[in-house]
Amino acid sequence: MDPLSLTASVIAVATLAAQTCNAFAKLRGLHKAIPGRLHALNNEAVDIELVLYQVAAVVREREWLPSRDRELADIKHLLEQANTKLDELRAIVNRLCDTCINAKASAFRGYRWHKEQERLQGLQNGINSVKCSLNIILGASHSRDMVRVRVDIENISTVTANSSNQQTALRDELVQQSNLHQRVDQRLGRIVELLENQSNRLQDGRASQLGPFYQAPLPNVRQRGPALKPKKSSQDPPQSEGVSVRVLQYASTCRPRCPCSCHEYKKSASPAFLNRVLGQMFIGYTGLPLFSPKCSSQQCQKGQIPRVSLEYWFPLGFFWSQIITVQAGFSQNFGPQFQLRTLRRVPDSAPCVNFALEGNIEALKNLFGRGLASPQDVSSTRGYSLLRWALYGKQNQTCQFLVHAGADIDYKPISENDDSPKNKACDFLLQGALSTEAAELLSCLTKSGDFVEEQNFTKLHKIVLGLSLLDLEKEVQLCADEVDTTDALGRSPLIWASARGDERSVAILLSYNADPNLVDLQNSGPLMYAAAQNHAVCVRLLLEAGANPDPTLFGLKMQRGSPLNCAARIASDPLVLKTLLDFRADIESCGAEGRTSLLHAAN
Repeated sequence: MDPLSLTASVIAVATLAAQTCNAFAKLRGLHKAIPGRLHALNNEAVDIELVLYQVAAVVREREWLPSRDRELADIKHLLEQANTKLDELRAIVNRLCDTCINAKASAFRGYRWHKEQERLQGLQNGINSVKCSLNIILGASHSRDMVRVRVDIENISTVTANSSNQQTALRDELVQQSNLHQRVDQRLGRIVELLENQSNRLQDGRASQLGPFYQAPLPNVRQRGPALKPKKSSQDPPQSEGVSVRVLQYASTCRPRCPCSCHEYKKSASPAFLNRVLGQMFIGYTGLPLFSPKCSSQQCQKGQIPRVSLEYWFPLGFFWSQIITVQAGFSQNFGPQFQLRTLRRVPDSAPCVNFALEGNIEALKNLFGRGLASPQDVSSTRGYSLLRWALYGKQNQTCQFLVHAGADIDYKPISENDDSPKNKACDFLLQGALSTEAAELLSCLTKSGDFVEEQNFTKLHKIVLGLSLLDLEKEVQLCADEVDTTDALGRSPLIWASARGDERSVAILLSYNADPNLVDLQNSGPLMYAAAQNHAVCVRLLLEAGANPDPTLFGLKMQRGSPLNCAARIASDPLVLKTLLDFRADIESCGAEGRTSLLHAAN
């Protein structure tokens, strides 16, 4: 029988019992003094109603259990009996009510009442019997549940015992394997030592026999030389424009993460006083035997295509302020290669630059349509393209428009520490600084390229950035010496964790002595990134770990500004500012604009 239909039947009989109780209540209202037998029948009706609701609940709760057809059939039979007897009892009570209403004499006197007494006695016994049977079924059901729970507990105990035995066996097996490995290592060590002694005795014997004619040169083992690093200038680069040489190392045949010194980025600048007369020139090269540094890594593939890149900026106002880019190379398969491209140089105050910063797409469309600007325009001071200015101003829709209009996503600004729009957008994405909408708009920049592969990320970097699912604490324990290892941008795992606001990773790295004052190529440390990204908890963790609230470079304050100055300009959480002030950050420190933290907060 379907448990759902049986449940409905039980509820229907319980409803009939409730109606019978209502009939008794009506009778008591008509005749205040009713016989005791009727009170007993009323109690039986109330009791069986409660029992029926308990039966309905049990049937609903146990409908998922294995088949119980016999038990359900017994309940159905008892329901039929209860339904018959309750229906007859309700009819008798209703007749007594009608008699009380119509007859002037008492309804509980005379032949009719004596005749009903015999029938009421039988109904009372029948209802009581059905109630007792249902109680027995409920008790048996609960007993089976207890037995089933006991069996389940015994099964769980058996499984737990088996699992414990398996773990013990596995541990014993691991111990045996470890002992075996130790014995193997000891044996190999003895064999290696024996072979070395025999080799030394053999060479000594030959030398004594042949004398000066015997020369046993040592094997020519190629050693890895130290990496050649560019010397850092003690003076800051001039702020004005000038003729400068930009040395770029292009990885053509080697993998992007090749650590060889021949792939390092280098830059040198010429005197700045010639900028208004001769303009600016940038020269990049790779694969030239006389100029390229020698390889410092055995893993470097060395074979590179000779290539020269020349970029010349005409002075402003001369020859339409053009920028000419020439690239020349030679390939053994394709022969000489040559590429010429022209860009336009505009001042920083040009309307197209302002429109890109403000995100005025309609105004940019108007300028492009009238020939007064183009997506290839480059500003004078920083060498920012319109796309780079839009990204600087966080105008994501404008960035998408400029990319579709033909802007170069790989054009790199003048500064050595700055990067192309494509790499900058990927950097923002990894820092967690982009919302879902912004990431979708900038997907035209972030989907292409090999930014992640070019950063030389260690295993700890990848875990912090969510590129690996390994456990950070376990990996730090395994490679504690790599906790301060930096990537291609000079950033340690702690810097990335601080920029992303990953409080747990920051706490783990600091507990394993990560340096909170390490700075990247842009002279920004973990505290600067945490303050700029509005991560108050990370700021607190870093300051308590000894981070300097006013970092310096060669004893001088950063021109970019302190974390307090940066937070006052960008962050929106006052807890970031309060935490920095609690650790006595300098409120008079200025940024590159010459403004103090108070001026930024006032704006």
